[in-house]
Amino acid sequence: ARLAAACDRAAAVVSSIRAALARAQGKVHALEDERNALLRANALTANDVDVMIRLRQGQDEVAGLAAIPDYGEALLVPTRIVESENVGTRRAGRRVARRLERVREARKDLRYRQWMREYAEGRMQDREEWMRDVSLLRVTKELQQFVGGADLAQKQKELTVKTEAQGRYLKTAHRRVMGKQQRAQKRLERTVQSRREENERLLKQVTELEQSVAVRAGIVEARERGAGGGVGPTARADKRMGTLVARSRLVSTAKAQADELDALRAQLAKLRRRTFPMFVAGQT
Repeated sequence: ARLAAACDRAAAVVSSIRAALARAQGKVHALEDERNALLRANALTANDVDVMIRLRQGQDEVAGLAAIPDYGEALLVPTRIVESENVGTRRAGRRVARRLERVREARKDLRYRQWMREYAEGRMQDREEWMRDVSLLRVTKELQQFVGGADLAQKQKELTVKTEAQGRYLKTAHRRVMGKQQRAQKRLERTVQSRREENERLLKQVTELEQSVAVRAGIVEARERGAGGGVGPTARADKRMGTLVARSRLVSTAKAQADELDALRAQLAKLRRRTFPMFVAGQT
């Protein structure tokens, strides 16, 4: 039973670890999908981005020779137009800068999520190793084999057969003990019954003796009255004393038998409480 309970606890721990691993793998897959989406967006942004070049003020952008001898085709542009164009250029530059800032933040978040995934995988592996170490330290050889995936069907079958045999032995022993207790109870009941019958017989004898004593006392008194007082008071006192002594002896014998009967009844009640406690409790 303890082995089965330990197996159940180990199986529950393994199932909880597997459930946690499944949840972690689901989170990892979700993070991978999000990472792939961010990579695609990043690639699209990297291939279609406006590049800003920082130029010095007044720099000549006209392609040509190293030295331009002729400025005949040059055009004078008002500064107001140049400034208005610069405003639009700065606005576009700020938009591009914000876009690049978002790309940088996305890459930072992607690196953070990747680090969190690796950290979660490391924690999960550490937890699995820790649980395996704890299980190997605290369980028996059979439970180690169960955790390792060994087939314990034959051992479970042998354990079941052994448990059934033990149960049959316990039933036989219980029946044997119950038989002994019942035989002892029957012997005590017979003893109590015989003592009760003996007490009744003694009580009958006491009653008969009392009646006989009373009859004889009446006869003696009648004879004394008929004889004119031939028997003296001393003889009558002696006879009365003898009668009282005999009566007291009979009463003492009856009391001793009654006390012995009460002791046997108490012993029988104790044996019944020991043998059938629920039955005695229901009667009380």
